Amino acid sequence: MSDISQDSVFLVHVGQVIYWNVASLIVTCIAYGFNLLAGSIAVYLFVKNGTRGVARKALLTLTLVIMLSTTWDVINRAGLYLTQIDYILMRPLSGGILAQAVAANQATVPYEYVDGWPVTINLLIGDGIVSWRAWAIYPHNILVRASLIILMLANTAVNISDVIMEDVNPSGQTHSLAMDTASVWVSLGVNAFATSIVALKMFRHRRSVRIISRKGSMTSVEKLLLFLVESGSAFCAFQVLFAIFDTLNLYQTTTTDSPIQISTLILYSIFNGFTVLYPLAVIIMVSLNSSVIEASIHMQGPSSSGLLDSPPIRTDTKVSTMQFASGPTSSASHASITL
Repeated sequence: MSDISQDSVFLVHVGQVIYWNVASLIVTCIAYGFNLLAGSIAVYLFVKNGTRGVARKALLTLTLVIMLSTTWDVINRAGLYLTQIDYILMRPLSGGILAQAVAANQATVPYEYVDGWPVTINLLIGDGIVSWRAWAIYPHNILVRASLIILMLANTAVNISDVIMEDVNPSGQTHSLAMDTASVWVSLGVNAFATSIVALKMFRHRRSVRIISRKGSMTSVEKLLLFLVESGSAFCAFQVLFAIFDTLNLYQTTTTDSPIQISTLILYSIFNGFTVLYPLAVIIMVSLNSSVIEASIHMQGPSSSGLLDSPPIRTDTKVSTMQFASGPTSSASHASITL
């Protein structure tokens, strides 16, 4: 194959990478708009109703941290993609498109060092808020509270270890890919457990209310618990979907822009939006139903290879971005596709 035809084939690969990275950024920006709206509503409710009490002050602080973190994520990803396009298309080198791909991958390394941190911060805050809601409605159940503590400690350890591992060796994703996937499943375990015990509390409360009263309408406490269960179930369902694709992506070694990796990339952007929107929705409900929250707390409860055989180019990726790849072996991770 001539050099011209090789460059033409590789240019098609470059176009695919840029196309899907831009598509994922569009999804990220749309999600950011919804999250910005939800965050603004949450802050407005705190300002309107006041922040008396440690819990409300803590929730306001977490709301601000979530919004700053998600803004950081959007800016970082936009900068990464623009830098990638700048080096691959707008800075010609004597080595041709392959040399420009190498330069683009090297130029985006600083962005990749911080790429995982805002997402991890939001995920841990969201999981913590969900666990706190479950903790609050089981004030006397040591087993439930101990389980929540253990799960959150494991969740924090796995997610922080994953990000640190990527920072220590951002170009050696083969060993951190498993940590990426493990962090998603551990977080899913936290959310599934917290949602399940809230659902159990709602079921038992509903049964006790029916014994006392024959009214078919739901109480305010039941409506709040139903919201927590339904929103938690929806989040867990999407998290299961993303976890499955992320696990499949772990074994993608034939190409850096396979259908599985592309699907995981888009799902990753949607999932990041949900990790922000879900805790903000819970915070808004807490602000709107503070008296109901207190009632619920006091309820009685039971104890890849590239397209060409060309000189080695860094091809391992994270799911947040696609990078340019042209080596015989490449691995795709959870936030990017490489050139």
